[in-house]
Amino acid sequence: HGAIAACQEIAARNGSSHQWKMAHYILDVCGSFLLALVAISCVAVPHPPSRYNSLAILCLLTLWVMKLGWTARDVAMWCLKRDKCPHLDMVLLAFPYAIMTCGIFLIHVLILLRVRALERSMGWSLSRPLGVAVAMYSFVLFAPFSVLGRDSAKYALQWVLVPFPVMCGILTVRAFGVPRKLLCTAMQHLRGVPRAQAKWAESSLRREMFAALCVLFTSFIKLCLQPVLLGTKDPSGARAFCLAIVSGVDDVSNALGVAFMASFASSRSWPMPMTVPHHTSQSGISQVFAQEAREPEWTDKVDELAGRGLSLRSLLDFYEMLLRGEIMPGYSPTLSTTNDVVRRAIIPLSRSQGPDGGGRALATVWNNGVSVYPQRMVTHCWSNKFSHLVAATVADGLRTSGCYVAVLDVLLQADGVARLRARLEICGALDIIYWVCAFSINQHACICAGFGPPPSEGSPERADWERKRRDTVTMAEFAPCHCSQQKYFNDHPAECELNKFDDVMLHVFGRVPEFTQVVAVDENFDLFGRAWCVAELVEASRLGIPQIVKIHSQDSIDQHYDDLSLLDVQSCRASRPSDREFILAKIVDFDAFNERLQQLIFGAEGLFRECISAMDRVAILGRVARRVMKEHKGRSSSSSSSSSSSNG
Repeated sequence: HGAIAACQEIAARNGSSHQWKMAHYILDVCGSFLLALVAISCVAVPHPPSRYNSLAILCLLTLWVMKLGWTARDVAMWCLKRDKCPHLDMVLLAFPYAIMTCGIFLIHVLILLRVRALERSMGWSLSRPLGVAVAMYSFVLFAPFSVLGRDSAKYALQWVLVPFPVMCGILTVRAFGVPRKLLCTAMQHLRGVPRAQAKWAESSLRREMFAALCVLFTSFIKLCLQPVLLGTKDPSGARAFCLAIVSGVDDVSNALGVAFMASFASSRSWPMPMTVPHHTSQSGISQVFAQEAREPEWTDKVDELAGRGLSLRSLLDFYEMLLRGEIMPGYSPTLSTTNDVVRRAIIPLSRSQGPDGGGRALATVWNNGVSVYPQRMVTHCWSNKFSHLVAATVADGLRTSGCYVAVLDVLLQADGVARLRARLEICGALDIIYWVCAFSINQHACICAGFGPPPSEGSPERADWERKRRDTVTMAEFAPCHCSQQKYFNDHPAECELNKFDDVMLHVFGRVPEFTQVVAVDENFDLFGRAWCVAELVEASRLGIPQIVKIHSQDSIDQHYDDLSLLDVQSCRASRPSDREFILAKIVDFDAFNERLQQLIFGAEGLFRECISAMDRVAILGRVARRVMKEHKGRSSSSSSSSSSSNG
């Protein structure tokens, strides 16, 4: 505002010959405002923390400071008369030039990092020529010009820079265009989920390429016009005004391109939900016991299960008892799993007194038999470390986004529980009620007496069964519980407590408005390989229940993206083979179910929407492209072999 006022006053004093200059400076001020608006918007938009995003924000701030530097320099030199202060002109000119050099360098580094991420995920060599071009453009040639003045000879030298944006553009088109072209070819021969993934990857690569080319194209136009417009005298300032328009467009284009590349302007990370066949509404698990669900015994058991919530305060008290060794000697926060804690702590604590007694759910014991409906249902895997389950639950109470590793670090310290309890007290989160199957299921009515029939020797299921029979720390076999409680499994569906998780979700969702599913993902992402967990995730999504995911760390999600993107419910496991067969038998269309699962995990509104950074998105693109092309080549090879065999 001050710059515009000064320009207007000086223009009025010096006459109409300065109107072009005034318009030039007003345009610079408006450009500064637009860049500031883009930078503030990008910082304000929630996004996963990453070095790439931090670098993008630094780049945006650099562009803004550069624009401010140009505006301040031009207004100052106009007010002070440039011909009377030549040395000040050089000083004020060097600053925005130097900042501009840094900004251009950062923009090209951001493009280069994306190409390298695509290169690593695809296993191709794409980035080396582009890296050489960026280095030459940013350092070898442009840096020496950063302190030059504005006379004609020095502007003419900038023609040397023109080929470099062209070179970078060609290499960028090659990096994104080659896999995109191959994907277009592969899509013609693919069907179902692979084709949907290929279509998404192709369109995303096209957008990535367009964003990079917009940045490079406007830079090319600016470099071409700058020596032409300012290489000769310009007393009226009209040419400077034209260049100001080009520079403003270039600056705003650069800022928007950086915003897109850093996922600030676009968070789409997987295909948006596509049209799913009508019968997939039946592919969840809520229709599994349609007949039994109408029986009073079934609904009574669902209501009983739904009332077994426990507070976050009780969970922390229980965890402190574990740390003190009061209920589970030898408990290790870094090794002991939820399965260990269930077998050695929860089952003993929840057994009724007396030699002939049975047992209850531990949540029922803590609540003195009173029904307490939960606000959250935690979906988790028993192979996960118990401290990680607690950390994920506490992270939800603290409303931390995405990862729970920071909460876990505090939890593992000597005074960690006390510190977290104090923070939860301030947040008013200690009395949030959770439903956790380890505490809310009566283990004495199902698993306490054994481990199920042993699977066949040498099978993966047998190895999984053997692990569940032994303590993770001591490797000692768990002692079975000899209570007299009647055990119920799938042969008694109405009385069984292990087949009603989805019905409990629906029952509580109808009673508690703020009910949410919390997905506590283990470090190895085993949760997504458990049949019941996957069924719960898809069914909660179908019912419209809000879902919050808590992962261990960004590194863990990077390491397991390949496995996640190839998820297939038919390859999931269950503690009892009958459970797996039971779930699979009720899924009408496996392709539709898997498609819904992929959309749930990776979709724009999926579980990991808060965890996917800009570099993750490019890496996913490369992995999808690699898998699709590999599958396409495999099908082509098999088709060729079949043709050869038939001809033979």
